[in-house]
Amino acid sequence: MLRIQAASTEGAWENIPRNSKILIISAGVGIIAIAGITRYIRWKYFERKKSSANGDVIKTYCSKCRKHTHGEASSENKTPEALGAMGMESLEQAIRCWEDALDLLRSTSEKSSLMSRSDVDVETAILNMLRSGQQLKESGKAIFASEEASTVAEDGNDGDETARKRIGTDTESFVSAEGASDVAQLADAEQFPPTYAENWPLYMTAVSLLESQGIPCRAYRLQEFNCTNENDYLVRMHCVRLAFQHLAKQEDICQWFINAGSQLLAALMIRAGKDPKDAIQVYDDFMLYLLDPQNGEEIEKDLKGKGIVCVTIYDVFIDYMLMDAFEYLGNPPTTVTAVTQNRWLTDGFKETALSTAVWSLIKAKKTMLQTANGFFAHYYNLAEQLTPVFAWGFLGTNQDLSILCNFLKNEIESLVSDMFDHNCTRYTTVEDISADIFNNIQARYDKLCQRLFL
Repeated sequence: MLRIQAASTEGAWENIPRNSKILIISAGVGIIAIAGITRYIRWKYFERKKSSANGDVIKTYCSKCRKHTHGEASSENKTPEALGAMGMESLEQAIRCWEDALDLLRSTSEKSSLMSRSDVDVETAILNMLRSGQQLKESGKAIFASEEASTVAEDGNDGDETARKRIGTDTESFVSAEGASDVAQLADAEQFPPTYAENWPLYMTAVSLLESQGIPCRAYRLQEFNCTNENDYLVRMHCVRLAFQHLAKQEDICQWFINAGSQLLAALMIRAGKDPKDAIQVYDDFMLYLLDPQNGEEIEKDLKGKGIVCVTIYDVFIDYMLMDAFEYLGNPPTTVTAVTQNRWLTDGFKETALSTAVWSLIKAKKTMLQTANGFFAHYYNLAEQLTPVFAWGFLGTNQDLSILCNFLKNEIESLVSDMFDHNCTRYTTVEDISADIFNNIQARYDKLCQRLFL
């Protein structure tokens, strides 16, 4: 019977046209191939990961965490300090994820009139996690931060770039970095220092410091200040720091800076249609706090926690406060632009919504501070007064305020760019560079006053 069936099947196969045979064979091979590929994918990406107990499955689906994962090298080759530094990096990423989760929760809740009870509980839990994370971060820095840069250099695929950075200290003039920032050293790829800088003693002294110890840096701003490379930026920044340190030692110049800031703040608030009284009071309290010698250690600790490696006017007020603020306002969250660009909303509603969003963000940051009345507590108090004005000026529909805020931004950016331009600033001695920078600041201040008091 089987022979008869086989013979009939063979005869039927011979009677099938050649083109049909090709299609049948192709379909069969295709089905077998698909089955094999499916089996392989299931084994590679699902079955094998189910047996993993070290969190690899989570890492596969978390793009933000995957970006910062370390290599799978055995921990036997790692020192306890290096592993601790890796943990600090993971903690940093966890804090960022929690902050994003908090922002997402609040932006979602704002669409409804009230937050549900579960949302309130989740928000409270995230805030508690953030506070605990910040405390762990501060505790771990003193132990593990010194190994952080070397760990990054070993584990990352960007070895050529990160190997040029290490944690270091500028022992000549500045506060110790102690894990707060990367320190860049000389790169062999480019000609440095430039030949035209050989007659600039201050510049060449900074080059020697870069070669021997490194120069701490929180953020690179090569494009903004037209520096040729990272080394050139670091050396010029070091010279600018020395200039501001020299200016800060002169009491009359310090008082001029304080008065100038107060007048610009009052004029800007008035031009924005706001009462400057509260802003000036907060500003004065901030200045009194900064001038009190007893607050020095507390200020230094707060700034280090934010990665500010040198306590100078440039690092704190220009680089961290102003330049970072301009960058943030230049790339606002989509939730903000969605409100300001909505044609169906009135200008008054847009301004109120924008101010509320800013205040909520600042309030959230204040709740995570470890020092209730420290540097950043005073800074956020001032930001509550000033940031809504800038936000509405840059993102809102008030054309006059927009023109004024952009003029102020351009003048500040041009001023800082001039500090890094050897055609505007002499890199010969500390006295020369200090005089050039202060004269330029005075000229820009007069120009701003003329515009603000029109």
